[in-house]
Amino acid sequence: MISDLFFTFIFMACGALFGDDFMYSKTSPNGEHTIEVYTERRAFAMPGDGGIGSRSAIIVLKDKNGKIIGRSNDECSVFYYDVDIEWDYPNNEVNFARARSINLTTGKCLY
Repeated sequence: MISDLFFTFIFMACGALFGDDFMYSKTSPNGEHTIEVYTERRAFAMPGDGGIGSRSAIIVLKDKNGKIIGRSNDECSVFYYDVDIEWDYPNNEVNFARARSINLTTGKCLY
């Protein structure tokens, strides 16, 4: 019983320290897609680190049914203060920062 409580506490503490924080979502003008923006939670911060804007952002593209189409990754990561969502239907992508986008069909992160 004590070991169960210990592991439960450890699991909850790790989630609280290293989970992602949901910031906001934005639906496409045609209602077919949704972008969800998260930030990576830090275990600690130093003075002058830039606050929430200097956290890494995680961008998740979903279809209208909530199925994940694609997400940003280490190769196309950005800081939260760089996030700016623009839907680019002629090129079949959504831009989420300067020179960063996700293809609306394949979900591939483009940079």
